[in-house]
Amino acid sequence: MVSFLLFTYNQESYIEKALLGALSQTYRPLELIISDDCSTDNTFSIVERAILSYSGDINIIIRQSKFNLGVIRHVEEVVALSKGDFIVTAAGDDISKPNRTTRLVNRWVQDKKQCVVFSNANVIDAQGSEHGFFYDYEIPDKTLLEYLKGQKIFVGGFGQGFTPSLFRDFNKITAKTFQEDAVIAFRAILKGGIYYIDEPLLFYRRHSSNAYSTSSYISCLRLFRSELGVCKQSFLDAKMASWLPKPVRYMIMKKILLNIIKGQFIVWISPLYWALFIK
Repeated sequence: MVSFLLFTYNQESYIEKALLGALSQTYRPLELIISDDCSTDNTFSIVERAILSYSGDINIIIRQSKFNLGVIRHVEEVVALSKGDFIVTAAGDDISKPNRTTRLVNRWVQDKKQCVVFSNANVIDAQGSEHGFFYDYEIPDKTLLEYLKGQKIFVGGFGQGFTPSLFRDFNKITAKTFQEDAVIAFRAILKGGIYYIDEPLLFYRRHSSNAYSTSSYISCLRLFRSELGVCKQSFLDAKMASWLPKPVRYMIMKKILLNIIKGQFIVWISPLYWALFIK
């Protein structure tokens, strides 16, 4: 079985189409968990009404946090509830295409590794108008070897699927970050690899509330601090990766320490960095 996790928070304008995308998935058997992180708008009531009219064969669970957990705690909690051998995630403002789960699972099955699989996406705006593809360049698959050679590790979290071991075989995420996709990507490198499908399997919505916005200094500083948190969490994850030879672990940890120093420096000079390179 595969688990499809739909995460929602204050997305009343978009959640209906996100739900239709989730319910249109052709893969079976499928578990669909729709989890709302204590929205303050009508998002959860829209979910409840929509599910009441569903009569298909997807096993559906809807739930709502008692209080706002934040991205990391919310994801950890729902992954722990899931029962699938492979997990596909979606946000409440994006729209998955019907074959998305099937395509991600098929790529995972090729190697059956503990890994992340992600895809390209059609970019849409708040009104739903299309603006090309998210990636307009080639993205090679990544393993630990490529990471050690200095290649950048990146996963578009909006389009990802992963094996649950990337949470269950590690401790809880303690670093201050909202980039769970970056944490999952690094864990995949430690465990197996990252695989990319150059096919748009969903519509990714860009709007003013996106987590990765750098439209103001405050949002930019928040992103810098989050990326520093990813580095700190990666150090902790590498430290506990006992399945790797000690020399390899030490090499990884040394590499991450240099990134932590660099990241801390960028946070310190963030006003100047934002003014010169981003504003």
